[in-house]
Amino acid sequence: MSIRKKHGMDLSGILAGLFLAVVFAKTGVFEQIIAFGGEFTIITNFIAGMFFTSAFTTPAAMVALGELAQAGSVWTVAGIGAFGAVTIDLLIFLLFREKLSERTRAFLSIPKYRRFLHLFHHKFFRWLTPFLGALVIASPLPDELGLAMMGLSRLHLPVFLPVSFAANFVGILLIGTVAQSL
Repeated sequence: MSIRKKHGMDLSGILAGLFLAVVFAKTGVFEQIIAFGGEFTIITNFIAGMFFTSAFTTPAAMVALGELAQAGSVWTVAGIGAFGAVTIDLLIFLLFREKLSERTRAFLSIPKYRRFLHLFHHKFFRWLTPFLGALVIASPLPDELGLAMMGLSRLHLPVFLPVSFAANFVGILLIGTVAQSL
């Protein structure tokens, strides 16, 4: 399958996830799930955090995390949600690190980007890449891009775990804070 087709499929999945998030938010599905969770808010926060990592589920997770933050403590939602997100980030990082890096390298090897690809070999970029990856993880953007950046930099697991947790925590905290202010 060509790179263009893969990216088209990825974009279609992201748009479908965004559409479902809007539908779920408008119909009150998330409120019902949170109400159903009742005393199991830790599990609900953890699962919502797990969904915060994928390009396909990030929009729905953002709505769910916002609803959870409105119903409880934003700090608790961010902490427990970050543990859920790190769980999935770790799986992606360990299982698909090479594949994500390979797809990123393939994308960057397009002739227009050859000079950009050459930057990856610079020492400064080895420090900058994990930092940029952490910013992507903290943002509402899908974690796969940030994880690919960390994989390209050959970040070691003892460094990856706290970086991923901190980035997810900050991202979820920002979502929860915005949701509480609305």
